Amino acid sequence: MKKFLAVCALISLLHAASFYVTNPIEFQTALTTAESNGEHDTITAATGNYSVTSTLTYSPGENYSLLIRGSGMNSTVLDGGDVIQMLHLQSYGNDAHFYIRNLVFQNGRSNSNGGGLNVEVNNAEIVIEFVDRHDEMVIKLLTNKKEQYGDYTHEAFVQEAQRRYEVVDQMELKGGKRVIYHLKPR
Repeated sequence: MKKFLAVCALISLLHAASFYVTNPIEFQTALTTAESNGEHDTITAATGNYSVTSTLTYSPGENYSLLIRGSGMNSTVLDGGDVIQMLHLQSYGNDAHFYIRNLVFQNGRSNSNGGGLNVEVNNAEIVIEFVDRHDEMVIKLLTNKKEQYGDYTHEAFVQEAQRRYEVVDQMELKGGKRVIYHLKPR
């Protein structure tokens, strides 16, 4: 797993296109540009709460990876207002991997898959960090909502992920409340 994460870090340094966004409109513009610019892409979202009123979408016709990251642990929050899915990533290239790091998804809603995040891939792999409900920021986000999010557990996350993905590897981060997963489509 350490080798895989080192490769992820190297890929993020080799990305030819980098975007820095500060609001949902800039975020969607960066995703749209990244869909067809012919290179790997990194989108860094500034610290803050992003009130997402229209699902952010990415559906390229090319075979490049996308790294989306917040500006720091628990500092970049996408909020769907209990109305919409916040982020939908779709790619069917075999090497079009997604890397998602340091983003908090809250108050998302979907009638199908992924109220916060929905990722659809063909053979590409996904690296995602699961944050336990006992994490300080998660406790703050779920205040007055614990009954509504009773299925927000490590076990439920793994079970849901395994419906469509094989867990290739996982690494528990220091402190035991965060786990990075390397997922591959079944």
